[in-house]
Amino acid sequence: MIIPVSVFAQGSHQVNYDLSSEWEATGFNNGRAMVRDGDGFFHIVYHTQDNPSAPPGGFCDIWYSHTLVPAPPTIPADWAPAVKIVSLPGDDRYPSIAIEHGSPGVSNDNDMLHVVWQHCDPGGIYDIFHCSSPNNMVPPPDQWSPPMP
Repeated sequence: MIIPVSVFAQGSHQVNYDLSSEWEATGFNNGRAMVRDGDGFFHIVYHTQDNPSAPPGGFCDIWYSHTLVPAPPTIPADWAPAVKIVSLPGDDRYPSIAIEHGSPGVSNDNDMLHVVWQHCDPGGIYDIFHCSSPNNMVPPPDQWSPPMP
């Protein structure tokens, strides 16, 4: 099933040209921008400027959202408000997301969500960064680990 990018919500906006100032907001075909966990919930990462109305090309940050209902999400209300998971000085783009599955049959062993992305500091030095979060259905922004190169 193909899910249009326009169903991903950030507040009352959609993750498309109305919200993201960047045409490659959800990455390229070799980067995983969306995953589905074992319970049928989708998780998405993308990059955009804080002000999507700003001209393209400004510094971007990494954002995350997940569905509130198991698959298939069909309307914007099926998605949690997006949270900024990283805001570093410089430019953050091209996020990918993966799930590290917990131990089968162990109720307190949550899956972990991992996000990696390209970071360019204000001096023009590029690096790959990573952060992670337990796969809880309502992760507050402070549950993401600090970004690590």
